[in-house]
Amino acid sequence: MPDGIVFIPALVQDNPFIDPSYIENLENISDKVKKQRLLYGNFDYDDSDDALITFDKINDLFYNTFVEPGEMFISSDIAITNDSFVVIVWDGLRIKELVSLKNASKPVETMVNGVTTTIVDYTPLINEFERLSVKWKVPRSNIVFDADGIGKNVKEYLSGAVPLHTGIKAIHPEYFNLKAELFYKLAEVINSNKMFIDCYLSPEIKERLISELQTIKRKSDVGEKLKILPKADVKKLIGHSPDITDAIAYRMLFVLTRYK
Repeated sequence: MPDGIVFIPALVQDNPFIDPSYIENLENISDKVKKQRLLYGNFDYDDSDDALITFDKINDLFYNTFVEPGEMFISSDIAITNDSFVVIVWDGLRIKELVSLKNASKPVETMVNGVTTTIVDYTPLINEFERLSVKWKVPRSNIVFDADGIGKNVKEYLSGAVPLHTGIKAIHPEYFNLKAELFYKLAEVINSNKMFIDCYLSPEIKERLISELQTIKRKSDVGEKLKILPKADVKKLIGHSPDITDAIAYRMLFVLTRYK
């Protein structure tokens, strides 16, 4: 909200003059979207047919305390400017720490042999990987990062980690590419209550995460290989790159290849 303005949420039950029959009608309504929005105040609720993850299962992520811990992993979506650099620490399928940094590193123009050259200092990114891997005792072979775009420039600093190219051929033939398969697997894991967010998220990050998860949608015609909504379309819907869900989806590579 703009400075000087605050939003105070109020539910229908907070209205002392409401007709009780109105609330009763809302409780019995068959339209799930309208019920969530008018009765529970969940105006971000989206249960469209093309959504891969239901709103209820997204909400469950914050309460699935029964999810068992396991092997330690790190997954990351690399960015230096504009988009967010996201690193996620996993204990099995429990998220133990989520770091999101805006403008993690800025390109700097310098003169090299009389020619103006742009240099990017990747040290802040590498230091974050090192800090988290030491803190949580995550081996390099259990670290996966987006190696497309900016990510290709950090390969040499993350020797032993797994560089991920999402546009390559999927592991299973029914998917359009590896990225689609990772997101379909993520939806399967979340919808079956196998993931738990076991760490504090700021209200801003939590809201971003929920909105990003709701935009994971299928984009396939009958007979086509399974696709997801392109990132460009997702950006239009939420106003920013889905960096958090990308980083979460990359964890699914180990689920698909190592059964962990």
